[in-house]
Amino acid sequence: MEWVNYQEQFCPRQHPNIDVNGSSIRSSRLIMHDYGELVAQLHSDPQLAQRHDSMLVETALRQSLFSGSPLQVIGLAESLSTQGVLDIIVVFTLFEEWFDAMEIDTCEHVFADFASFVNRFTHTHASTPSWESIRTRVQLPFLRICNAFLSRLSVMDKAHFRGRVLLQMASFLVLDEKSGLNLKNAFNLGNITRIDANEMGDLAADAFYERLWTLQDLCRNPTQMTMADKLETFIETISEILVCFETNLISGLDNLSVLEQESCFLKYLTDRNLLKLQLSDSRFRSHILVQILIILQYVLNSQSLVKANLQIPLSEKHKSDLHFLQARTWNVLDKMYERSSFVDQIRSSLHQELGWIAWKDKGCPSFLRESICFSDCTMDSPTSSQFRGCIQQLWEFDAALEDLKESDRNFVPRLESIKSDLLDEEKEGDLDPEEMQKHDPTSQWKFLRVFRSESIELFEQCEGTLEKAVESWSGKKRPREEDQDKRSAAAD
Repeated sequence: MEWVNYQEQFCPRQHPNIDVNGSSIRSSRLIMHDYGELVAQLHSDPQLAQRHDSMLVETALRQSLFSGSPLQVIGLAESLSTQGVLDIIVVFTLFEEWFDAMEIDTCEHVFADFASFVNRFTHTHASTPSWESIRTRVQLPFLRICNAFLSRLSVMDKAHFRGRVLLQMASFLVLDEKSGLNLKNAFNLGNITRIDANEMGDLAADAFYERLWTLQDLCRNPTQMTMADKLETFIETISEILVCFETNLISGLDNLSVLEQESCFLKYLTDRNLLKLQLSDSRFRSHILVQILIILQYVLNSQSLVKANLQIPLSEKHKSDLHFLQARTWNVLDKMYERSSFVDQIRSSLHQELGWIAWKDKGCPSFLRESICFSDCTMDSPTSSQFRGCIQQLWEFDAALEDLKESDRNFVPRLESIKSDLLDEEKEGDLDPEEMQKHDPTSQWKFLRVFRSESIELFEQCEGTLEKAVESWSGKKRPREEDQDKRSAAAD
């Protein structure tokens, strides 16, 4: 066979099935058997790979991929690549060939192994000086695997799996990778939400159903809101949805553990008969509310539509209405989850999103900066001379170091002052929750560092937030804890 002669050309002495003189060549079945034996020997002693040509080892692994356990073969290839025997691209190639031969349902279970390999590979090489060149080399096979998944996966039936693939791509690619950027500010216009044409017979329910799913059309294409009537429809739609959620408030604490532990990529059905069940699901409401917050923040802060000469005609009244809707949406979320860490995570993520919105509006400039060449710096400039003079005076003044040790130079707050300030805020009661220090991310970071240094028990009790510390000091209990106490008392 042709590929046998290829082995004869490159490594005739190392392959037992090839006669150097060309007098005899075994059958392909026997050669496949010998490939399997070679892989088995490498499993027992990976150091044997040093005696064989890398092309022979790669061919043996690829030919043995489906004859045994593919994961074991890929694990062996990963081990050999770590030793420098094989190129790391071989591991990606083996994954690609394995996924191509699998049904999509089986791929969904095995994708976790691929994600684990990519994470191990990134963790191992990210700190090395040659990481950029390595990442560039493996980027093409990685994208080929992920894009093949996305082309095979159904948007409706495999939304969760598609989300996992997209998250893996986002975690591997660098932020300013051109293939992962939306430089033209295009929207996914193909994400059309089909509305059920069969009416339920209830005018109020039918009207709310139309409002709820019409919002999806406005979110998929915000450029529609450049028309004044569409903007008014957008405001009215969100207002009606919030009225429904406010008048029929439900608790989301039962599903909080699921939302915090899993990455959910849901695609909801739009059957009219399911509307009542969906509105009673706190996760459904949470997705709608977070979606409202995302689109409101985009409309209020993005300048991309301005650059495209599609500026949204936001008057002062429109801005006031949108900010008011934003506050109402946060209020509904706070009541559903009782100001839990889940809402704080959403608030933190949206605050970070402001920076991404501004970065995208600027055309996604690279985060890399040119390194400073010290040979080009002139030490005779007035600034550098003044700087050297100040440093010289500092070291000549012996008392300066002693002054830095004075107690009035210590600006770290004490635990007692933190406790007093937080309790005073609780007693006032008329402060806006957003203005309180216990909800300010910067204050939380500072105070938790003090807790860790002065009281490790208090730090562990806080669990990353100041809420529990304030409740412990003030003697208050969360509503959830009160319900547990009531149930315990009833059981006794």
